Amino acid sequence: MQKKDYILVAKKEFKGKTQKCLVSQIEEFYRLGDISRKKPKYKVGDAVSLPANTYLHGFGDDIKVFDILAENGLINKDFEFGKTNHFTHHTVSLWHIRKKIKLQDYIKNYSGMSVTYDKHFEMVPYGELDNFVEKMKKVPHWSWTAESSMEIRFMPSLAKDKNQLAFIINGRDKDLLPLFEKDLINSEFDFEIAKDFLNEKQQSRSEYELRNSPGITRIGYVLFGIPKTLFEGVLVGRKFEKNKKILKHIKEKLPDCYICNLDGKIIVE
Repeated sequence: MQKKDYILVAKKEFKGKTQKCLVSQIEEFYRLGDISRKKPKYKVGDAVSLPANTYLHGFGDDIKVFDILAENGLINKDFEFGKTNHFTHHTVSLWHIRKKIKLQDYIKNYSGMSVTYDKHFEMVPYGELDNFVEKMKKVPHWSWTAESSMEIRFMPSLAKDKNQLAFIINGRDKDLLPLFEKDLINSEFDFEIAKDFLNEKQQSRSEYELRNSPGITRIGYVLFGIPKTLFEGVLVGRKFEKNKKILKHIKEKLPDCYICNLDGKIIVE
């Protein structure tokens, strides 16, 4: 599909200020897609650091999907195949880094468990559930529950081998604000527009329910897509880390991007 095709879908599926907002987002996607920008410079073995307003997107282990995204950027499939019944539609789902963190620490955190007790919520890093159990001996509570984090379901992780690929995305540069501010979770983004991108079952949600639910600040739902020029790194899981053919293929497709592993270290500069 081309720019004009995406705009036709936007005009067909949406009305009023929502349509105008989405069309402007498509225009911004293509404007930014024509701008080259500097990438972080690392050497093999260096530890990757994720500054605030870096984003990540994981997408399984399909190299064919990687090739499509490396060529065209990250664009929601609803524009091509029609609206789905997912939590949101016509948006891309991202993991939003809000405070500077080492990639190694970020991976360890999300590879753990999401724990709730009474009205409290917290992330227990990978390998530290026993420490949490010990801590809870001193915390008044009735019961607690734990489940795999949302990130494990989509990102390469220490806890699951299925997912092997993720993009690390620059959302920090000042000129990127118009693109990334159109995020359903962004408190500055018009909630009346944001609601139009939720599925029918979620339409009754209040702004507070959407933007303040446990763990939601780790996520970004950005309208339309992310240009490939904003990809700055590729995170791979343990299987792909050992596959020289795949690493060579990734580098050929995205020569300006680094490749890093689950230790948060550069393996291809």
